[in-house]
This record gives sequence, structure tokens and C-alpha cells, in this order.
Amino acid sequence: MLRRGRYVLNMRVIVWTLMFIIASAIISPAHGQRIELDKPLPVVMLKLDRTKVAGKCIAWSAAGFEVRDAEGQVQSVAWDELEPRNVYLTHMRVFGGGSAAQWFELGRLLRGLPEGESWSDRAFREAIKRDAKLAEAVEKAKSVKPAEREPAQDAAAKTPAGDEAAAMKAGVNVEGGGEVVGEVESKFWGQQSPAQTAASVQVLKQFAEQTRQQINDRLKLYETDYFLFYTDLNAAEARNWQNLLDRMYSRLLRMFDIPKGSNIWRGKALVFVFRAEADYHRFQILMHGTNSVGSAGMCHSFGNGFVHIAFFRQPDEMKFAHVLVHESVHGFIHRYRSPVPVLSWVNEGLAEWIAFELVPTGASAAQQRADAQIPIEYLKEKRGFNGMFDLPHIAGWQYPVALDLTRFMIDNKKAGYIKFFNAIKDGEPWEQAFETGFGIGFDRFVAGYGQARGLDNLRR
Repeated sequence: MLRRGRYVLNMRVIVWTLMFIIASAIISPAHGQRIELDKPLPVVMLKLDRTKVAGKCIAWSAAGFEVRDAEGQVQSVAWDELEPRNVYLTHMRVFGGGSAAQWFELGRLLRGLPEGESWSDRAFREAIKRDAKLAEAVEKAKSVKPAEREPAQDAAAKTPAGDEAAAMKAGVNVEGGGEVVGEVESKFWGQQSPAQTAASVQVLKQFAEQTRQQINDRLKLYETDYFLFYTDLNAAEARNWQNLLDRMYSRLLRMFDIPKGSNIWRGKALVFVFRAEADYHRFQILMHGTNSVGSAGMCHSFGNGFVHIAFFRQPDEMKFAHVLVHESVHGFIHRYRSPVPVLSWVNEGLAEWIAFELVPTGASAAQQRADAQIPIEYLKEKRGFNGMFDLPHIAGWQYPVALDLTRFMIDNKKAGYIKFFNAIKDGEPWEQAFETGFGIGFDRFVAGYGQARGLDNLRR
């Protein structure tokens, strides 16, 4: 089963992650109680006044935490000196999965910070997941009006030019799942000058260096014209996957009639492939604040135009290759033409289509025929698409359906599909964009698709 920007794995991964969470948990501190960490945690972040905090977290309390720097000096940092996102992530690192009480207290803390409401809501949701009886207490806590930031603090919190690598680390425009996150800055789309590209590449390399320091110092860079590929795999395997990414990129340029040699990325696409699954999950938590349970790869797309994509090397080579291409296509779609987002079923359908085009399954003709029936059987079982065309994130069973629809559109009228896709990226409502591309209404198309697949009276 698949999910938006994530590949769901077996129970072994879930059990491993739960063990990691349980092993990481510690007791929440009472008010004012200082708790020393048995194993200091490396931290790198910016405070609201843009001064840097770097070193190892050695203790924490309800008031803040302590960091020992490289010279052995200890600095105390109060929670209200940080962006809410950094407060959230620091707590996550300290108490791992945490108990219901820990998440509830974090929610209350964040509620009292300027602009902390959305992060507070996240913490409260985690508390209720662990103990549904807290729902009433959460609603009461939510009634407290969130704090407002003073104008001077707002000015200080703005990201200075040239410090975007630190900003990504500190909580600007960072979240996962393949979606656009943060305020979109359209100026970063379109042709970039060589100087702009070089500056953006430098920002990405700074972030990668922070990743090496905090996650795995064996990561090595394999750079191409369009990708910054960091991995701890051996050189021969690294170049194999690097070449697959370049082939994917060339395939998409040809498909969308983009001149050969064009660079659509802001700088380049930043890709991490970790040999160890544990490193991958640590990267997602520590560098992006993303829950990676059940995933083998994720694309992070930012409102400032940057793209980060990360994976762990699955044992099955073909599965890994498929995930590598699928998630990287999401990054391309984010960068293609404009920052306008593409519907989930269109996004996932194209990502799957390109992945199957580039990664041979090795299946027999009989198996391929059986696989082709999977979306048809789903549509029969579900009696239609179950609102797939309006979902922000399609369900797992809808991935093969989206793939089959994409294949049907491209096989029947490739030029129409490209016009449809371009019209969406140009800002047209998607059904209007479909008429622009195919010259018919979408309901008529669905009926025709159903007839072609032996499904009469097929409904949305």
C-alpha cells in the first residue's frame, strides 16, 4: 500500500520504530526540575535574535535546556528564545515518542509562545493519540489565547539573506511528505542566473554538511549537473543510482518538451541515500521534524524553491529503484513551470508512471496482465473512485488507479495530457484545465475510461 510521498513498509519497520521510541523516552520534568541527559544530544539552531546555538544538549527542564559548546562552555537557552518549531523538535529529540503527559505539557508550553498555535496543536494531537481521555483537557487548554509576538521580535525572526541553510535547519519552510511547505516565493521559479544557481547550491551543501555532522559523517557527495547526491553506499552503487536520477531527469525534460540541458531546480536537487534504515529515520526526525514511520523515502518541497529527497537503501533493488524515481519525480513536479501545486491523483499518477517506465519489474507477460487488472478490481470493489479527484492525499488503493488513469491519458493523447498538466501549473482550475487539454468534460472522460476498462456506469 502507498501513501502520499511515502511507501508503507511491513510490520518489522513499525516494530523497530516503536522500540526506538520506547528506548528514547524519559520522564517529564516537574516544574523547575532539571534533568541531565545520559547521552548528550548534538544541536544546531538559531534563536529568535538570530544568534546560533551549537553544541550538545546536556540537560533540560520546563524552563529551557542547557548546551555545552566545543570549548566546554555551558549556555542556558529558554524555550521562549526559540521559534516554536525548534521547541517542538528539541522536545521530540529529548523524549523520543514521549508519553501522553509529556505531549500534553509540550502543547501547553507551545500555546504560550508567540506563533506557537500550530505546533501546539501537533503536540496536543500526539497527547490524545496516546490517551483519548485527555481530549477534554486539551480543548480547555486550547481555549487559552496564543501569545502574540512583539514587532521587534518579528523583525529579528526574519531570515537574513544568505543564511537560508541555517533557516532550513532552524525551522523555516521545513516539513515533509512531498508537499509545498512555507510561504511560496515565486521569484525562485523560472530561469536562474549562474550566480543564483551557485549561491543556491552552496546553501544546499551547507545543509548537507550539517546532516553529515549530526547523522552520518561517512556521507560522500556525488555531484551531477542537476543533483547533489549524498550517500554512504560504495562508489559503484552510488554512481548507479546517480545515473538513474539523471535518466529520470532527462526523461521528464523530453516529456515536457523542455530544452536539453535546462536546469529547473533551485540550485540542484539535494538527495540523501542512507545505507542504514535507522540513519534515514534519524535524518527525517532531526533534520526535518518529520515522522517517517512506515516510509522508505520522502520528498520535501519548500516554498522557497528548494527540494530535499531522502531514502534508505531497501534490500530489494527494484523496490528501492522505484521509490528513488517516484519521490524524485515529486521534486521535479514541484519545480516545473510554477509553484502552483498539482492535485494528489495527478502528482502520484505521474510519479508512478515515470517509475514504471524507468524501472523494469522483470514480471512475466502473464504477471503484467494480472497487474493491469488491479486498478479495475479496486474500482469494482469500491464502486467508483470514492472522491479520489478531490482528495488532498489519495488513499493507498488509489495509487494504481491514478497510475492507470495517467497511462490511459498519455497513451490516448499525450499532447493533451501535457496541455492539461501545464494549464494546472498555470493556475487554471483542474477540471477547466482538463477541458483545455483534452477538449471534453471530465465526466465524459471518466465514462470513456470506464468503457475502455469494461466498467459501465463508472462514477467519480
